[in-house]
Amino acid sequence: MALSRLLAALTLAAAPAALGAQTFVSERPAFPAAGFASALVLDGTTLYAGRTGAAAGMPIPPSRPGSVHVFSREGAAFRETAVVQADDGTIGDGFGSALAARGDLLAVGAPQQGAGAVYLFQRNGASWRQVTKLTAPPGSTAAGFGSAVALSDGWLFVGAPGAGQRGLVYTYAQANGWNAAGQLQGSDPSDLRLGMSLSAADSRLLAGAPGPGGSLGGGGMQGRPGPGAAYVFEREGDAWREAARLSVPADAPVAPLALGSKVHLGQGWALASAPVTANANGALWQFTQGADGAWSAGAALTPGEPGQTIFGSDFVVAGNDLLVGAPMVDQFNGAVFVFARQNDAWTPTQQLSVETQGMAGFFGMAVAGSGDLAVLGAPGDDFWEGTGFVFERSAGGQWSEVATVTDEDTDLTALTGEPIDCTAQGEAAGFGCQDVDLVSFLPVSELGGERGIMVSDIWGWTDPESGKEYAILGRFDGTSFVDVSDPARPVYLGNLPLTEGATKNLWRDIKVYDNHAFVVADAAGEHGVQIFDLTRLRAFDGTPETFTEDAHYSGIHSAHNIVINEETGFAYVVGSSMGGET
Repeated sequence: MALSRLLAALTLAAAPAALGAQTFVSERPAFPAAGFASALVLDGTTLYAGRTGAAAGMPIPPSRPGSVHVFSREGAAFRETAVVQADDGTIGDGFGSALAARGDLLAVGAPQQGAGAVYLFQRNGASWRQVTKLTAPPGSTAAGFGSAVALSDGWLFVGAPGAGQRGLVYTYAQANGWNAAGQLQGSDPSDLRLGMSLSAADSRLLAGAPGPGGSLGGGGMQGRPGPGAAYVFEREGDAWREAARLSVPADAPVAPLALGSKVHLGQGWALASAPVTANANGALWQFTQGADGAWSAGAALTPGEPGQTIFGSDFVVAGNDLLVGAPMVDQFNGAVFVFARQNDAWTPTQQLSVETQGMAGFFGMAVAGSGDLAVLGAPGDDFWEGTGFVFERSAGGQWSEVATVTDEDTDLTALTGEPIDCTAQGEAAGFGCQDVDLVSFLPVSELGGERGIMVSDIWGWTDPESGKEYAILGRFDGTSFVDVSDPARPVYLGNLPLTEGATKNLWRDIKVYDNHAFVVADAAGEHGVQIFDLTRLRAFDGTPETFTEDAHYSGIHSAHNIVINEETGFAYVVGSSMGGET
């Protein structure tokens, strides 16, 4: 099963239907892997982490333009030193989904900006300056230009897996700027989506051609995955020529699907992954160049873990170790498998895991490393905000977690005081609109929500004594109370946390009866029904409060909704699950 279909299945299983009816800053489709740390590069002591602004595995459109966050290593930790963005970046262009760094030069792909684009940035001290923007040639459609990028000795390589009939790699030479030097295409017409992955070293380039389907993001065509391949190109003067086509023999014990989804070029050897092999269990192959110059495939490396793991979604060589991501292990929490190189063979030594928050951490979706240090991305952590987990290798060869890396606060800004008119272009302060104006806006961070938390439902109450109106918001992790008597100046009153022992999850619903709020949560474990006396909000003294429930019904655990018959006073729990009286 292709990753796109796996993510679609996750979406259908996890997403409340009401999410599609909410209003977001952009209506453009999300990029498949898009939380913080969905792309990672470790260059010396500098870490680059891409955040495209969308959410992995959920139909939640991006809320901000993409960015690349730059960190400097200080001991085992990393300190954010800069945020790099395109001068003309737009929400949903995929900026930050592909990265390459070399010294003071950074290349960033934005494959969803039309037919695609690549931006080059130069570092000067602690600041970064955009020096050029490269785009797909005129007339290109669905090229995915910038789906992969690589830098090597004055050369830039850009993958455009949707270009032409089979995909292309564009080459650029650095000489008083970056000048187009040519296009590379594989010799076998059956190989499709060349340029989905790239790796450059010295005077060689390795380019993956995984074929249709099995996509880990971008690159156009879908369909049933084929075997896939990878191509070695070598430089001769100022030109590049095909030197070898790497593929797995048809009679191999493990048959690849989408080989070349990710690639790595070593000295006389290469690695290529096929993460949708064996019904998405995944596999990775080493190819070795013999004395006669011919390349041959070794035995497949596999996770040793059953089920759909997407093993090989990304991988990195750090010292003599190979770290391979498998983001769908453990019900989408993810894992990273470690192999040690011994006598030109890879031996499994360790399986790394972390604790993530939310429905799908996707740990291992992106990995970076060098020497005894690795940063392993979980772009779905904290409900798709994303986290980088820092691991170090001990003298004994064991890897252990030592720190985490996240971007600094990027929350939206509150808008209160004066209404903002909807423009003729259908926008109010960045929010899409039609025939309505924006009266006010409070981000979740000002409503008691932590990083990654969103709002799933909203209800209301009018105080029968004062006539004041209150909004009651269901968050992933609790309930917020807001005085909206003055709609242009809403006041956050406090937070009712989720039931102790329950699990943060996507859905919380509220109904009001007889001046009380009745709160349920879906797929949240032993949550039950929280009952809160709304007249307590009258005592607000100007300081938001952390409330406790007035009563709790534990006869059910989780529920999607609750309906109350106001004439009879009977409540009906809808869609109860996970235990209790279902």
